[in-house]
Amino acid sequence: MIKRLDTLEVATSDLADAASIYQKNFGFAVARTADGKSASVKVGGAEIRLVASAIDSSSEGMIGLWLEADDVDQVIADFRAAGLEAGAAGAPAAPATYIDLSAVANTDIEDDGIAGNGKGGWSDEGVNDMFLYPPIPYGESAVNGYAFRILDPAKNSGKAVIMLKGRKLADQP
Repeated sequence: MIKRLDTLEVATSDLADAASIYQKNFGFAVARTADGKSASVKVGGAEIRLVASAIDSSSEGMIGLWLEADDVDQVIADFRAAGLEAGAAGAPAAPATYIDLSAVANTDIEDDGIAGNGKGGWSDEGVNDMFLYPPIPYGESAVNGYAFRILDPAKNSGKAVIMLKGRKLADQP
């Protein structure tokens, strides 16, 4: 039996419009991510996550549903018997434990755009910078179920990444 709804994920072609509907029509507070790609609405103990997608409005709708259940395998079997797709299930992940590496970070996450000048982010490759696409928000994030925290270089003397010495980066420690 399903015990509760945890998260409902909804794809939208217009994040600002979708967020305004929850604010204006229902009076819910909407928390937007710094990168502007998603927003969330807390409703009781559940979350509605709005995700900006490059889709037309006819394709908008639910893209994910997270439920708590006594017997997850039975719920999945019931969904499948009803002709619904059900993804992998498992126990929820333990809360993330972050290791503070701010004291040993030695370079910025973002390059200055000029390759090989000794001042640039991940690998000093100019515009070929891992930070540019897709943009990674500073702070806590989760991607594919993995939680992580990206240091904000503005809050850590311009340092957010640990780069190690190699053939291309001989001046690194």
